[in-house]
Amino acid sequence: MTDVTRAEAALAAGASFIVTPNINLDVIRVVRAHGIPVMPGALTPTEIWTAANAGADFVKVFPASAVGPRYFRELRGPFAQIPFMASGGVNLENAAEFINFGVDALGIGGGLIPKSNDEFEQCAALAHQLLEVALKARDSR
Repeated sequence: MTDVTRAEAALAAGASFIVTPNINLDVIRVVRAHGIPVMPGALTPTEIWTAANAGADFVKVFPASAVGPRYFRELRGPFAQIPFMASGGVNLENAAEFINFGVDALGIGGGLIPKSNDEFEQCAALAHQLLEVALKARDSR
């Protein structure tokens, strides 16, 4: 949701959470007023602080693959209390590493969706594999 109109439409349709690619303070305010989680996208320390200060339930660091898992270890120093979601380029191969370096949640799109209709049944199996990897990594932290 990049603007309030879209956020309101999603809320009216029954959205149980809102994820955005950017920080729009008005969107965060509207979503929080409805009492559902909001996860705005951010990348820089200033954007991360702004999103958290505005009431983000998780700050979606996007695109996570551009900065890599180690970026989150560096962010943990000044932002120890901010819940982070890594999104953008997260997949089965790197999910555990993101969690090991301080990510609280994973946003997975392209790494979960099959490339062709013939592989659609694999989506559920991959989701289960990703969940197992994430839980194992979280338990080992």
